[in-house]
Amino acid sequence: MTQLTQTADAYKSAYDALKSAEEALAKARTTLEADYALAGITRHATSDGHMVAVEQVERREFDIDALLVHAPNAFDKVTALKVEPKKFDAEVKAGTITAQAVAQVVTVKPHTRITVGVAV
Repeated sequence: MTQLTQTADAYKSAYDALKSAEEALAKARTTLEADYALAGITRHATSDGHMVAVEQVERREFDIDALLVHAPNAFDKVTALKVEPKKFDAEVKAGTITAQAVAQVVTVKPHTRITVGVAV
């Protein structure tokens, strides 16, 4: 077996493990959310002391076309291949992007985030 074959095999093995882990994580997430909802809780400690929490958060989505129309002076400052939220917020704070433009450009969508951290 050549070095390149070993390298390709190692990558394929890691790739397969990642895909398998992603599938297991998705199944565990579904079960976790259902069990937490049934118990009426949003966080619980694991046996090794880590906290697993289900949090409702918001994720902003930006309408690029509306941003160009409503805040053309800030467009190049806040976009690369996508709008960069920190730069967008800085331009809102600076007044380059108005509240009216924000209302036309930003859509806030709810998102469930699961975090794992050390129990307090």
